[in-house]
Amino acid sequence: MFRPYKNLPMGNQDYISYIIGNSQTIAIGDAITVGTGATSTFVYGAGTAASATILDPSKVLGVVVGFLPINQTGSAVPTQELSSVTVPATNQTVAQIRAKFIPARLVDLWLADLNFATGTTTGSAGPGYFNLDGNGTLAESSYVNPQTAVASYIASTLSFASFGVASNFGPNFTTSQVVGTFNLYI
Repeated sequence: MFRPYKNLPMGNQDYISYIIGNSQTIAIGDAITVGTGATSTFVYGAGTAASATILDPSKVLGVVVGFLPINQTGSAVPTQELSSVTVPATNQTVAQIRAKFIPARLVDLWLADLNFATGTTTGSAGPGYFNLDGNGTLAESSYVNPQTAVASYIASTLSFASFGVASNFGPNFTTSQVVGTFNLYI
């Protein structure tokens, strides 16, 4: 799960919503990316494999904060409090459930939960880079040390630049959290 490192005064005008691509499961706090070509107006979980549908899964468009269905009049209406949604194979044309998200560029630093405590992979508690998994979340095992990685590899494949374990930033954070910034889509 991703969330702004510091609470920000955000109004409704700061959020954007796009229709979720067909057959996707997306949760609040997931990082998302956009499709390519005919699917460029739909969002997908960041970190999924590049395909004819997803141009560059390592680039992050934003972080999901909610979901919006389309009612009979065609206008978006808020859903009940859902923590995640799995959309049907016809979502792009029929159900048109949307992901409401904070554009990644509006937030300088993000707090990210890892699937394991930092240090499970050597060096992961320090500065470095992580890949997003297919669900738009961070895998601790994907850590890459910046001193050994090639710059072109970092720019093209890794989605999250970490400044280190979040517990270095204050006592209210755990060793399973890191603070950093995204490889942005736009």
